[in-house]
Amino acid sequence: MSAMEIVMAFRRRGIFLIPSGDGRLMYFSQDELASSDQAFLADHDAEIIAELESDPLEWRVVILSDKVRRLGAHPLLFARPGANIQRGSCLSCGEPMEPHDHYRCALCLTATLVVLCAVEPVGAD
Repeated sequence: MSAMEIVMAFRRRGIFLIPSGDGRLMYFSQDELASSDQAFLADHDAEIIAELESDPLEWRVVILSDKVRRLGAHPLLFARPGANIQRGSCLSCGEPMEPHDHYRCALCLTATLVVLCAVEPVGAD
């Protein structure tokens, strides 16, 4: 099974895998991760992280898409919920920003725009 197949298999189960930014693999799920899943991910974390980091925009779009509401106000969208936010880092993912960036890095800003532009307006046919 390739790294992308692993990522997609977990995603279909509602488990979202993302790189932590410091070389670790993070996951987000409504439920606790089974110990067998934890062991499996530990055995394949390097290849999964490499796959996710090969397209840093794609994993951001997936995470943010899961957070967007179809009705009502949108919450502040975080690509890495719980990231350690430092001065000069992106409020969404925690990675360092370029001097011309404000609040979000270019990747998180782009992912946010992609996600929000895909939201169907209420009552649209």
